[in-house]
Amino acid sequence: MEIRCPRCGASYRASPGLTDRERHILKQIAAGRSQLEIAAELSVSRSTVQRWIQSAYRCLGARNAVEAVGLLMRSAAGPGEDQAGCEDEAEDEAKDEAKDSADGR
Repeated sequence: MEIRCPRCGASYRASPGLTDRERHILKQIAAGRSQLEIAAELSVSRSTVQRWIQSAYRCLGARNAVEAVGLLMRSAAGPGEDQAGCEDEAEDEAKDEAKDSADGR
């Protein structure tokens, strides 16, 4: 499945286990954007972006951004196996967004 960012128009294939938001953030990191820039684009706090990044690392089994982006790009090249433990990430993402909205960020 191909994902297209509504804000920047970036297009990329879905990775098993990651939410659309996590894939988008990793794609933005690969493009050289900072956490603060990503947070401003998405109208969320930097700490929310950091939580999403850490969640993506856990889903991919990555230790840092270089590994995570590499795994994301490799998974786009072909089918991969589902990542265990990522099913609740979308629910956590929704809670983070709701918290940021309530905080006015």
